[in-house]
Amino acid sequence: MRPPVKYAVIYGHREEYPVTSMCNFFKVSRNDYYGFVGRLTKPEKDTRTHMPMQWQKISSPSSKQNASTGTNPPLSPNQTI
Repeated sequence: MRPPVKYAVIYGHREEYPVTSMCNFFKVSRNDYYGFVGRLTKPEKDTRTHMPMQWQKISSPSSKQNASTGTNPPLSPNQTI
């Protein structure tokens, strides 16, 4: 039996039997089992939704950038860069 299958069995019975005993029975390390459990509970990371806030502001449709040319409107004499 492959280790991921063993980890899944242990995970499925973790409330009925001690995890340490099941790891010993299946000859897998507890560390590897808990690594498997950690990967189960982590959400998938979507890099498109984790942009820094200033990037989201720049790329949002409501920004003052001219969508047709991709350029910013000219600065008024009182504005600074």
